[in-house]
Amino acid sequence: MAQTVAAAAPYDPEWFEEQSKGSLASARRVVPIVVEQLRPASVVDIGCGVGTWLGVFREHGVTRTLGLDGDYVERRALRIDADDFNATDLSLPFSVPGRFDLAVCLEVAEHLPAARAAALVRTLVGAAPFVLFSAAIPGQGGTHHINEQWQDYWRHLFESEGYRAVDLIRPQIWGFPDVEPWYQQNSILFCAPDQLPSRPNLSPVEGGLSLNLVHPEFYLNAREDALPNLARSLRLLPRVVTKALARRLGRVDAA
Repeated sequence: MAQTVAAAAPYDPEWFEEQSKGSLASARRVVPIVVEQLRPASVVDIGCGVGTWLGVFREHGVTRTLGLDGDYVERRALRIDADDFNATDLSLPFSVPGRFDLAVCLEVAEHLPAARAAALVRTLVGAAPFVLFSAAIPGQGGTHHINEQWQDYWRHLFESEGYRAVDLIRPQIWGFPDVEPWYQQNSILFCAPDQLPSRPNLSPVEGGLSLNLVHPEFYLNAREDALPNLARSLRLLPRVVTKALARRLGRVDAA
C-alpha cells in the first residue's frame, strides 16, 4: 500500500515506543469527547505513528480507519491492522485515498517543512469535513521540530480553506495529568462550514478571539531553562557592568 516512502527520518522504534505511552492515555481521554460529538464511522490519521489513536477510535466503534506515516514505522509495533497503514512520506506532496468522517493530525505538522504547511492543511480538509488538529507552538521543543507555529497560524490556514475553529477539546482535557500537555495546549477541532448549522454544540471561535495558549508546564520549563542562561551571560559581562547592574537592581528592590 506504500505511496511514497521517506528515505530517512530521525525516529526509531524507541522513540515511537516512548511516544505511544503518553499518547494512549491521552487518546483514551480525548477520543470519547470527539466520538460523542461527531459519531464518526471512519477516521484517517495523518502522521499516525504506530496507530495508537486509531486503535482507541476502534475501541469506540469506528469501523474504518487508515493511518499514514513514514516507512520507518515498525509494522510489528502497529496498534492497527497492517492493511490499515499506508507508508507515506509526509514531507512530500501526497493524497489521502478516499473520504473519511474525521481526519486526525496530532503533533505532526511541526515535523514538516514550513513550505508544506498550507498543502498539508489542504490535504486534511480534502480528506474529511472535520479535522482534529494539534501542532507544537514556538519553543515547545521536541525531536526534529522544524516548523513550530502558534495556534492562530494554523487557524489562518484552515480558515483560508473555509474551515472554522471550534475550541471544544481543550476546556474538557485541561489540567488532566493523564493527558500530555501538548494535547491539552494544542488540540483544536476544525469544521467545514456546512456541518455547523446542524450541530449547535459546535460553536466556532469568533475571528477576534485568539487561540494562542501556553500550558503552564511549558511555561515553567522555559523559565527554568532561561535562568541558567541568564546567569551564564551575566558571568561574561565585565565586572564593572555587573556591579552597576547589581546596584540598579538593588535600588529597584528597595523601592
